[in-house]
Amino acid sequence: EKLMAASLFDYNVVNLTPFDDQLSMFVFNDAILNRGSERWISQMLEWRFANIRLFEELMRNAIETGELRHEGDPKPLLDRLYAGLWLLNVGHRDLASQSRGHNNSLSLLIQRDSPIIENLRLLINAFDWRQPLDADGVERTFQALEDEGLR
Repeated sequence: EKLMAASLFDYNVVNLTPFDDQLSMFVFNDAILNRGSERWISQMLEWRFANIRLFEELMRNAIETGELRHEGDPKPLLDRLYAGLWLLNVGHRDLASQSRGHNNSLSLLIQRDSPIIENLRLLINAFDWRQPLDADGVERTFQALEDEGLR
């Protein structure tokens, strides 16, 4: 549920600026990185790596507590999970951003009936969780975010 929650925020609420989506994709563009100051590039990369470290820390904790079952080196497992979640989230946000103004129903704010919900659920459940993510867990996730004003 926690992994899905990160995909369901209303970015109009949690973003610092109205153009955060575009900025996050823009700053890691090679043309920008080639022209950025060493200090700025260092800060952007540190931000990115801090997010990855936080994800890995949370997932290692899930393994230690038995919430996520895994034997052996967790790094390959965490890399697969992180990459899958990243691809689904960034891909969805990119498509939704590009489709604005084209009468497309794809919204940045993921709705309960959005196809990405089932894709996220299938990806998350491809790993050996103590309790797989089901429809009730998806609904609890939506409700918790709504209760906290994050949707």
